[in-house]
Amino acid sequence: LTSMTEQLRFCTSLVEATGLPIVADCDDGYGGVLQVARTTQLFERAGVAAIVIEDQAAPKHCAFYDEFPLRLISKDDMVGKLKAALDVRLDETTMIWARSDSLAAGLGVAETLDRARTYAETGADAIFVPSTKLQDLAEYASQWDRPEPLVISATAFVDLNIQQAKDMGFSVLFNAFTPILAALHAVEDVMGAYLKTG
Repeated sequence: LTSMTEQLRFCTSLVEATGLPIVADCDDGYGGVLQVARTTQLFERAGVAAIVIEDQAAPKHCAFYDEFPLRLISKDDMVGKLKAALDVRLDETTMIWARSDSLAAGLGVAETLDRARTYAETGADAIFVPSTKLQDLAEYASQWDRPEPLVISATAFVDLNIQQAKDMGFSVLFNAFTPILAALHAVEDVMGAYLKTG
């Protein structure tokens, strides 16, 4: 339900507050080709290091809910979105990451590799494929034959470390949820103590 402007505001705050490279999850680019171009312009202007655009069809949802099957846009439509983002990007150091939900959608390793290779050939700077099945991710990464780095999320694999990810063929391991959950746990502890002690 988060809109483009809400996500932009949040990412802008992170850029300004930390000075660190910020990876911006831009969902499906918030619409068609024109919206993707606008999204890219605004997030690049905000100073993010990377913009992630995915091939889920709208309305999108979390890739890990089995009871809600995923729908993907066509490979050609995703290529159009990536081309739009790359065309309007002013600074090539702002990375455009392509995300494919093909594994989570049950399309298999072969389709995932086909989409990933196509997105890389289009000009995507990195490829991210989410899944709850580490074996599928390892198989996909073992067959990767291009220089673009592969990204893996630790969301479903809390014990996965950097060396294990590298050994499978991934260049980037990120974990967006652990810091958030840790902060929420700390808030719950403090407020629970207030409630008990007054």
